[in-house]
Amino acid sequence: MSPKIVELEELSDRCEKLRSAGKKIVATNGCFDLLHVGHVRYLQAARALGDLVTIFPEIRATKFLAAVRPAVYVKGGDYTSDTLDEEERATLKEIEAAIRLIPFETGYSTSGLIAQICKSRREKTK
Repeated sequence: MSPKIVELEELSDRCEKLRSAGKKIVATNGCFDLLHVGHVRYLQAARALGDLVTIFPEIRATKFLAAVRPAVYVKGGDYTSDTLDEEERATLKEIEAAIRLIPFETGYSTSGLIAQICKSRREKTK
């Protein structure tokens, strides 16, 4: 059985094998600090576009994107092609990856969830 967590070099090799087998590599990233329904729907939409899910430890996806060479890079609708990190955008252009923006889930946000929790706690302490 293959380990689920692998180094970037190993991931790059696995992605080559997956591409050779006709699989479509899709990459996404974001801050999923307090996982909520908006995040889940976003991740499901990204997953529906391809065949591989993985994580990476860096703040910027540049090294990850260069190693994995996804066919599609998915970001949330709160981004535009112009607001993507410049280095990430350059890497995506170099590897000829498509950029797909998933519509932003209105009404679901981490900051909104935190505000709701704080409001609920204040009301309980009155």
